[in-house]
Order: sequence, then structure tokens, then C-alpha cells
Amino acid sequence: MIGVLAQASTTDFDIFVQTFFKATALGSLYALLALGFVLVYKSTQTLNFAQGAMALVGAWFLSLIFIDWEVPARWLPGPTWLHWFLALLLAAAMSALMGMAVEKYTIRPMIGQPLFSMAMITLALEVILRTISFDAVNLTTRSLGVPWGTQIFMLGGARVAWSYIAATVMALLAFLGIWRFFKTRMGIAMRATSFDQEAAMAQGINVSRVFSIAWASGAAIAAFAGIFASMSPWPSGGTANRDGAFFVFR
Repeated sequence: MIGVLAQASTTDFDIFVQTFFKATALGSLYALLALGFVLVYKSTQTLNFAQGAMALVGAWFLSLIFIDWEVPARWLPGPTWLHWFLALLLAAAMSALMGMAVEKYTIRPMIGQPLFSMAMITLALEVILRTISFDAVNLTTRSLGVPWGTQIFMLGGARVAWSYIAATVMALLAFLGIWRFFKTRMGIAMRATSFDQEAAMAQGINVSRVFSIAWASGAAIAAFAGIFASMSPWPSGGTANRDGAFFVFR
């Protein structure tokens, strides 16, 4: 009887460990996507309802770069994991450029308009990005080419997916990078703009540039969150699909 109780207790603890790692990773991705949302709102006073769609597009960019275009493996020798991480950075850069374009051509012309109108613009953008992703490019399920795939490791009797560890580490690195960015001149300008835009302009801060950087940062952060949220075991086997890649803002 004692042996049975000990075995049950161990099993419960293993489940707790597995749940802990999963919850930590999932919470990190929620926090990361929320960080991008808040970064845009605090800097530009715009509610970006397209943040979740940007996360999906970021995952699509990675699949396009790494799987379809075979970049950078086509012209850079090296291990697969290095190619994948470089493709990840390229996908984030493409997302940042998308964010800058969105700010310049859809948000900037609306400056001075009611905040509700600007929020509706981002809601329309979310619908457009979803439509393009699912209809124009037929994004149902695409491989991300994740180096560790569905691999797990054993921690005692608990089975922990490497994707949980990768998501948590990536989120921590992103938070550290944002914290360090806020110590730079542009980061200080962004913080000043978030407090008072008119005062920031009076101090010679280029508010338009701050807006552009804020949207670029928000889109890049969304891309990271969308990519790691699309990995196994959340959706299925390291793929980006309509139920997994931007579940946060669905």
C-alpha cells in the first residue's frame, strides 16, 4: 500500500513539473506579446488590435525564409540550428519593416483623429493580415523547420518539451533586450514620448521616428511570440497553423 501511494505521489509530482514548464513557457509568450502591445500603446496611444495577426505573419515569414527560400542555408555553410536562428532574426527584421510600413501608411495619416478611429484601423488591418495569410497564401499548416522538432528530455519522471525551454529562454532574452534598449538614447526618447508627446517634441525629440521604432519593435516582438507559440507541442509538430500561431489575441 505504501509503495502504491509513493508511486501515485511521484506521478502527481511529474505532472506538476510538466505543467510548471508548460505554464512558464506559455506565460512568457503571453507576456512577450503583451509587451509589444503595450510598447505601441504607450508610445503612440494606439490600441493595436493587429498584434495577434502580426504574430501569425511573423511565423509565416520564418517558414517562407527557412523552408521555401532556404535562406541562409543556400549561401551560408554551417549547421541547421545556426541557419534556423539566422532565419529567425531575418523573420523578425521583416516583421519590423512591416510594422514601420503599417505606422507610416495607416497610422501616421490618422494622427489627430479620435483614438477610436485609429483602433478601428488596426482592427481592419488585423482582418486584412488574416485574410492574406489564410486565403492569399493558403496558410493552413506550414513547417517552421524547428531544429529540435518534437524532442523532449526527462526530468525525473517528467517529460518536458525542449520547445518549452526555448520559448522561456527566448522571452527572457527579449525582455533583457528591451530593458537594455530603454537605456539607450532612442529608448529614453521613447519613454519621454510615452509620458508627454508635446513636451518630447519641445525637447527636440523626433516623435515620428519614435512612433516608427515603436511599431517596428512591437511587430518584431509579436513575430518572436508567434513563432515560438507555433511550435510543438502547442499546435502540432513545429507548424504554424490558424489555431496555434496567434491564439493569444484570437
